[in-house]
Parts: sequence; structure tokens; C-alpha cells
Amino acid sequence: MAQDDPTTDWLPIPVPDVAQYDPTSDNSERKEVLEEVAFRPAPMDPAGASSCLVAGDPKLRALAAMALGQLDARTAVGPLRRALEDSDWEVRLQAANALGRLKSREAWVDLKPLLSHPPPVVAAAAARAIGQGGAREAEPDLRELLEEGGILRCAAARALTDLGAEDGALQAG
Repeated sequence: MAQDDPTTDWLPIPVPDVAQYDPTSDNSERKEVLEEVAFRPAPMDPAGASSCLVAGDPKLRALAAMALGQLDARTAVGPLRRALEDSDWEVRLQAANALGRLKSREAWVDLKPLLSHPPPVVAAAAARAIGQGGAREAEPDLRELLEEGGILRCAAARALTDLGAEDGALQAG
């Protein structure tokens, strides 16, 4: 069948392991592999993607975090928690999103400091990840975010709803 055949487009395609590339190099092959996994889930060794979280290029680190969230690998939680401290906000954003997709309950202690961290999109992603992870301990912190406006209020309300707070959805309006 043709490469662009819509009937087979959804099939996972094997991708090379990024670990085979020099981890100190921000080469284009590593970026292509991570983009493939981040935007179109495909089988990949999580350790290879985790190794890219320390690459020099922040775009490559953000792609690695996205890919790890798609891989649904519990082994990625530790490296993603460390990525929440990255100097680049896009890496922190993608790490928070990935931890939410992985439903990492234990990551809430690392996500909590991001609730007051600019830019607001990072704080909102952290709030959502806390809700997706089911960390009821963070409920008071999420309730404080309800005082904020816009994206933070919506993310906090959604997270509270995810945690089972009956008034969470009412707070979004």
C-alpha cells in the first residue's frame, strides 16, 4: 500500500531508537525520531527518549517529554519529574503534560511549585496533571487557583473535578 494510504496511516510504525545517536549531539536524526513518536505514537524504548531530556537544544528536550507522555511508560516518570525543573518553559510544559497523561500521582510534589510559575500555561498544565494523577493532597492549592482568572481558573476547576470535588465544574464558570 502507498505510504499516504489513509487506511494504514494509523498503524504504529517502528522507529529507530534515539539511544543509538550521540547523546551530546543535537542532531537532526534524533529530532526526527522524537517528532515521530511525539506526534504519532510509535513503539520506542523510553530510555532512549529519556536520554534526550538532557540535550542542549530545548526543542529536542520538549519533544522528548512529549514522546515520553505518548509512550505510556512508568519508567519515564522520574526523568519527567526532573524535567519540571528545566530552564526552558516549553520543556516544563511538556513534562507536566506528559506526567498528566501518565497519571503520575507521586509527581504532584514536583508539580505543585509550578502552580505559581509563569507562564500561566505551565501552571495550568501542572494543575491538570495533578488532577489527572489523582493527588487529592493538592486540593487546597488547586482551590487557591480558582481565585485566578482565565486558563488557571479553568485548569484548577477541571483538576478539582478530576479529583472528585463536586464543586469543581461549578467553579469554571
